Amino acid sequence: MSKIKYYCIFSGIALIFLGASIFSFLYQSLANGRAIPLSSEHDSPEFTLSKLQMEDNPEWKVKWDKKKGIAKRLFGTKSKAFPGKPEDAARKFLSSYHGLFGLKADLDGLLIKKNIKTPLGERITFRQHYNQIPVVGAEVTVHVSDKNNIILVENQCIPNIQIDTQPLVEKDDALRTAERAVGIDESRIEKASSELVILPCGCEQNLVWRVIVSKKGLVDKTWLVYVDAKKKGWVLYKKKLQSFATGAGTVYRENPITTPSLTTVTLNNLTDGSFLLEGNYGKPYNAECIYSEYDTSNLSKFSTASSPERNYSYTSSDTELTEVMSYYHVNTMHDTLKSIGFNSLDAQIPVFVNAQDPDDSSVGYDNAFYTRDYNFSSTGYMLFGCGNELNNLGLDADVITHEYGHAVLDHIEPELYEVIEHNYSGAIHESTGDVMASYFGGNGTIGEWGLTSKDGAQDYTRNMNNTRTYPDDVLLPSYGYSEVHYTGEILNGVYWDIQKTLGSDTAFRVFSSAISLLPNDANFFDMRDAWTTADNTVNNGANVSVIETAFASHGIDGEDLSNEEAKLKLNKITFYKYNPYTGTIKKQKTFQRGDYILIYLKANISDLTPAYNLIPKVSLIGSGSQTFDGESFYSEALEGLHEYFLAYVVSYSAKGRIKVRVKVRLGGTDKVKIKTGTFRIR
Repeated sequence: MSKIKYYCIFSGIALIFLGASIFSFLYQSLANGRAIPLSSEHDSPEFTLSKLQMEDNPEWKVKWDKKKGIAKRLFGTKSKAFPGKPEDAARKFLSSYHGLFGLKADLDGLLIKKNIKTPLGERITFRQHYNQIPVVGAEVTVHVSDKNNIILVENQCIPNIQIDTQPLVEKDDALRTAERAVGIDESRIEKASSELVILPCGCEQNLVWRVIVSKKGLVDKTWLVYVDAKKKGWVLYKKKLQSFATGAGTVYRENPITTPSLTTVTLNNLTDGSFLLEGNYGKPYNAECIYSEYDTSNLSKFSTASSPERNYSYTSSDTELTEVMSYYHVNTMHDTLKSIGFNSLDAQIPVFVNAQDPDDSSVGYDNAFYTRDYNFSSTGYMLFGCGNELNNLGLDADVITHEYGHAVLDHIEPELYEVIEHNYSGAIHESTGDVMASYFGGNGTIGEWGLTSKDGAQDYTRNMNNTRTYPDDVLLPSYGYSEVHYTGEILNGVYWDIQKTLGSDTAFRVFSSAISLLPNDANFFDMRDAWTTADNTVNNGANVSVIETAFASHGIDGEDLSNEEAKLKLNKITFYKYNPYTGTIKKQKTFQRGDYILIYLKANISDLTPAYNLIPKVSLIGSGSQTFDGESFYSEALEGLHEYFLAYVVSYSAKGRIKVRVKVRLGGTDKVKIKTGTFRIR
């Protein structure tokens, strides 16, 4: 049994980026400097919260809007079940506890904007109106479970609006003003429409005409213009809506630890004519922490955020936030890399977020990865798990940019994923992802959010600023083998030393050029040579000395001896019967037809360069017509005497004495040793 575990652990290391930590909602206490209550004591937010906790559930938590003096977010538990439809439940809840949100008891001014079915139930969004005029961005969204429990309320409404809603500018005048503002004459207008709205600007509100102007042609086609409804000919704001499609949304610049505030950003490259959060270079698919079985040929079970206004702004509790995070950071990377000459990912890469464990839909998936896929053959795809012991991996920009780094390198040199000689290609892949995360994150710590356990007990963050050296620090001490993330940190240290001298932008420019020069079986010395070659091309060799010094300080110096100094001596072959029902193995030399036979070999290796593999070729020879099914496995070679799992075989036709011939080669060398043994099938 232990040998099977040994094989399973060490023969199939995947390229993954794991992380951990728990994201805690931030909310302020009642006494922490909030604004004064509303009209009466019994309508005050404090009184209403106490009432809610007493009548409904004491576990309710509030994030306060200090400026407005009302609850911005209600979360932390679920309410009692309400009768009727989900919309009835939402209205009843808001009416019962209206004082918490600065609303009127009869919900006057709140009109339904949209109802959306979700895997958790239904999302009911109300738009605030004042004197029957909609208020831009002022909404209250109630999330109702499939059992009619309220599970979350998001509130952006504005209490006590006081504004004169009588326009002094006529609608036609506003249209002409908007047309003039975008610089086109009437003959070129394809369509124009306008709506009277209240536009909040900080603590003030403005009465404006919201004008959409669409002109003839394909370039700079559609514009949004806010025209002052009180002052003729005055444009408050205009923005091109089409041609080079963009939108807005909220993201963490890095993650909830290093940049805990959500920031509004521009979302570039969005697809024209679509409300979905998708674009030329990326499209998120949301599993919403529910689905555990994934089929990329059938995407109907996944959702993608949608907004007619192209405003994808969500809170930390919305599953759509991970969609915006992935879209924004993927496009930021794409555009930056393209600006310096990388064009191999000029296609829409799918990004699956909020994934559950594929074996158990009740457990969040503690993993993130990039992989190739038949259905997305030109791009592959990325996936980010909800997290179980770890936190949601899609909320950490380091994880997103790291995995995109895998995609970049895979599109530069696909065969790096296929190297069996050594594990340095995998380490280069991981370091490439870390360099991307460090550059776009702007610091040397990788995964402050994604690489810390939820309970805070485990810290798996990686530090670019390190002194690890080759070959001494190739093997992970607690593992006894190379581990691609750990081994890759040697190259991380090299990069960090270079960027400290050359500056971040220069170092990244050389690095980005260097990875395009890597051979398909690259090791660390190949990486060094790629760096110097790139600098010779980009900077006429001005930084070669700095680069070579950085590599040398991490042990990558002089001639690459590969694994040529290693000495290999083969000892005896041993055979085991494997029971697939119990998982046990038993050493023996006589088997029955249909038995699973495991082949092990003891080998003594000295003067080894770490992270190279022991690569076997197994032949079976018997009398008569005999066939075998089986599979051989390469394993990482280790200094000293060790037993290696080479293959399993099974036959339903063989009988008698079977001769086994094993030809073993050390990766990185042409050295081959042969060993033979026999077993018998009755």
